[in-house]
Amino acid sequence: MSRLIINADDFGYSDAVNQGIIKAHREGILTSATIMANMPHFQAAVSLAKQHPDLGVGIHLNVLRGRPLSPPRDIYSLLQRDGLFFNSISTFAAKFFSRQIKPTHILQEYRRQIESVFESGLKPTHLDSEKHQHTLPGIFPLVIELAKLYGIGKVRYVDERPFAMPTARNLFDPKIYKAWLISLFSTLQKKKIRRKNVRHVDAFFGISITGKMYLNAILPFLEKMDGGTYEFMCHPGLPEMPSDADSNAGKFYITRTRPLELEILLSKELKTAIQRKQIRLIHYGDL
Repeated sequence: MSRLIINADDFGYSDAVNQGIIKAHREGILTSATIMANMPHFQAAVSLAKQHPDLGVGIHLNVLRGRPLSPPRDIYSLLQRDGLFFNSISTFAAKFFSRQIKPTHILQEYRRQIESVFESGLKPTHLDSEKHQHTLPGIFPLVIELAKLYGIGKVRYVDERPFAMPTARNLFDPKIYKAWLISLFSTLQKKKIRRKNVRHVDAFFGISITGKMYLNAILPFLEKMDGGTYEFMCHPGLPEMPSDADSNAGKFYITRTRPLELEILLSKELKTAIQRKQIRLIHYGDL
């Protein structure tokens, strides 16, 4: 029997995202979410998570959006002059690979975010990250060590290649190649993950359809599941009001599609397909 984790990213970003995640869990098929400790609606997300103990909650490590939890002077290489993160994965990666960003600064802010979640009373199920920053070479080993250090023991492992095949139809879709690149970064760390006895799923799906999620894109993924454990990443939410979001965190291009993703997670068709395939829904705490 195949096992499937359906995880919503960005828990804590806004009230609309928080409420959408809880609705998708309570009324739909969502089993897991990852919380952003430095976002303004973090405490509200913690309260909701405690009211819904069957929802697995991991940590969405974030040194890209908003303000840090660490004192700015201690992690200055991660910040712009206004004290905010760069709000761009391309800028972050360029500075990291050119050694303008200090790995010790990343480690410190990650630790502060992890400790903030523990201090809230939640027991995190796993670690993942905003824009999959944790998969970058040089950062993934830090996250593996943190998963061990804090007794979390599970990380998001991305291998979307079986479900994101380039075809004539999607040959010029950058998300296909993004999925392959992040999958490559993850597989380069696979031996180290196993050597450290950190658990992970066998395969992953979601990058190639982020911002354009629709039912007919998910059903082929379910059909290809053949034993093993998988993660499906999504971004549900209610319609966002301008006042809901954190202006310091920048814009999410997926804001407009969050309600559509929520609708799919609530759909009878998706529930029926999962039942027909006899897929067992779990969260990372069940690994």
